[in-house]
Amino acid sequence: MNCIIIRRRTVSNGYDTIPATLVTTWAMINEIFLFQQTKMFSQLFPEKDKTKEGVLPPRMGGGPHGLGDPNDKHLRKVEMEVLIPKIMRDRAKEVYCVEEVKAFETCCKTNSVMMVVRCRPENAGLKTCLTRWYQDEDFKKECTDIYLKERSDYRSTGLTKKQRARMAKENANMIAATSVLQQQAGDIRINKINWQSYMQSQMINNEDYQCISTLDSEKKTQYLQQNPDQSAKTFLNLLSHVSKDQTIQYILVMIDDLLQEDRSRIQIFHDYASKRKENVWGPFLNLLNRQNGFIVNMSSRILAKLACWSNEQMPKSDLHFYLQWLKDQLTLNSNEYIQSVARCLQMMLRVDEYRLAFVSVDGISTLVGILSAGVNFQVQYQLVFCLWVLTFNSLLAEKMNKFNVIPVMSDILNDSAKEKVTRIILAVFRNLIEKPDDAQVAKEHCIAMVQCKVLKQLSILEQRRYDDEDISGDVEFLIEKLQNSVQDLSSFDEYATEIKSGRLEWSPVHKSAKFWRENALRLNEKNYDLLRILIHLLDTSKDPLVLSVASYDIGEYVRHNPRGKNVIEQLGGKQLVMQLLSHEDPNVRYEALLAVQKLMVHNWEYLGKQLEKESETKTGGGSAPISGKA
Repeated sequence: MNCIIIRRRTVSNGYDTIPATLVTTWAMINEIFLFQQTKMFSQLFPEKDKTKEGVLPPRMGGGPHGLGDPNDKHLRKVEMEVLIPKIMRDRAKEVYCVEEVKAFETCCKTNSVMMVVRCRPENAGLKTCLTRWYQDEDFKKECTDIYLKERSDYRSTGLTKKQRARMAKENANMIAATSVLQQQAGDIRINKINWQSYMQSQMINNEDYQCISTLDSEKKTQYLQQNPDQSAKTFLNLLSHVSKDQTIQYILVMIDDLLQEDRSRIQIFHDYASKRKENVWGPFLNLLNRQNGFIVNMSSRILAKLACWSNEQMPKSDLHFYLQWLKDQLTLNSNEYIQSVARCLQMMLRVDEYRLAFVSVDGISTLVGILSAGVNFQVQYQLVFCLWVLTFNSLLAEKMNKFNVIPVMSDILNDSAKEKVTRIILAVFRNLIEKPDDAQVAKEHCIAMVQCKVLKQLSILEQRRYDDEDISGDVEFLIEKLQNSVQDLSSFDEYATEIKSGRLEWSPVHKSAKFWRENALRLNEKNYDLLRILIHLLDTSKDPLVLSVASYDIGEYVRHNPRGKNVIEQLGGKQLVMQLLSHEDPNVRYEALLAVQKLMVHNWEYLGKQLEKESETKTGGGSAPISGKA
C-alpha cells in the first residue's frame, strides 16, 4: 500500500549550528528560529499525539479523486502536528510580526556574518512576537481552519494549493485573452433565434429546422451523438445561406460552445467534409471577409480549433491565407479583438507544421515589431508565448536572433513588472540555447544575451523569491550558460555579436587599433556578412549613435584592408556614408566625414603607387628599344 511519509524536524536536527556564510538572509531567519519554534510547537499538542515519523495511509475509496471525503474533518493528529505549526509560523511572520521580521532582516543584511552577535535585540523582538501568537488559542484555531480548508480543497480537486494557484493563473490568462469576444458571446446567447420563422419563410428546409432547433435545446448532446453528419451539414448550410449578422453570430456561438464542451466534436465536421469531399474550412474562411468584428473573430477562433484539435491539417493555400489574416489583424490600429487574435495564433503555433508556414508570411518580424513598439502586458505575454513555441523547432531556434529577438526580449525583461511575462521570456532564452542543433549558434545566442545585459538582469531576478519553480530553474540555467560563454568570449566574438544585435555603442573594440589590425579582414568572412549588416544599419537606422559607430567602423575597415574601398563601393556603403555628411546630428556628420576622408586617403595612396609604377614602366620601356638599336 502506498504511504505518505511525514518527517518532523526535531531538536537533534541541529538547525542552530548552520554557518551564517552558507545561507541567505531569509534562510538564516528560518534556521535561527526553527530550533526555538520546535520546542514551542511541542507544547501545542498532547504528548500522546507526537511522533518523530508518521506513516499515513492515503484515504482511498472516497471523494471525487480517491483522496478521501473533502468534508471529513477527522484527520490524523500527526498531520496536524507537522503542517499546522508550519502554517502558524508562516502566517505569524507574514501577517502579524511583519515589522519585527523586517527589522531582523535589515540587521542581518547590514551585519552579514556578524549578524548572530549583533542582531540579538532584533532576534529577541521577533521571538517575543512569534511566541505571543503561538500561544494564542484563537490564532491556533485560525491556522487549523486554514489547514483543514486546504486539505478539503485538495481532496475536492486533486490539486495541491500551488497547483490550484497555477491553474487559476493560466485560466485567468486565457479568459483575459478572449474577454471581449466572450463578453459579446454571452450577450448573443441570451437573444434566442426564432428558427421557425426561417422555416416558414422557406429560408431553411424542415430537415435543417428540426436539427438546429434540437441543437439549440437541452437535448443537443444526445442528438449530436446520434446524428453527427446531419449536425455538421446543418451548421455548414446555415453559415453558407444565412446573411443576417445576428443569426450568423448566434450560429457561431453555438458551434464554439459545442467544441468548447468537448473538443472531440471537432471530428464531426472533418468526418462530414471527408465523406462529402467538401472543404470544411471554406465557410469559416469566407466569414473572415465580413465587416462585423464579432463574426470574423469568432470564425477565426473556430478555425483555430478545427486546425489544432484534429489530425486533419489545414491545406497549404487556406493555411497561408489564414495566417496572413491573423498577422494583418495583429497590426491593425486599436483592434479591440487583438487578444483574441493572439490567442488563435498561440493555438496554431503549437503545431510544428504551422510554424514554418507562419515564418513564410514574415510572421516573426511582425511579432518582434509589435513587441518593440510597445503593447499592454497581456498582449506582450501572448506574443512572447508565440515566439516561445516557435523556438521548439530547432531550425527556427537557430534563425530566431536574425530577427533581433534577443535585444527586444531583453528590453521587455528589463521593464517587466509581471511574473508571467518574466517567466515566458526566460523560457524563450532557454530554448534559444538548448534547441539549436548547431553549438556555434547556441554560443552566439549566449553572447548576444551577454551583449544585451541579460546577465545583469538575471542577477537581479536571482535575488527575488518566486513561487514558480520554472522561473528559478531557468534563471539558474541561464546564469550558468552565460557566465561560461563570457569566459570563452574573444574580442571578435563580442564585436560580431554587437553588430548582429544592431545596437552599436562605443564599446572598447571599436576604438582599438590592435583589434582592427588583427580582425579587419575577418569582416570579409561569410560573404561579407558583418559588413552587409553595417551598411544595412547605415541605410535603415534612425539612431545617431548607431550611425556614428557604423560610419567609424566602415572607415577603419577601409584603412586596414587594401581592397576595402572597392568592397564598400560594391556593397553600396560609400554612397550611404556620403549621404550622412548632411545628417542633422553633428556627431554623425563628424564620423561620416572621417570615414569619407579615409576612403579618399586610401584612394590617393593607391593612385600615387599606380603613378609610380606607370612611370617606372615607361622609363624601362623607352630604354630597351634604344639599347636594341645600338
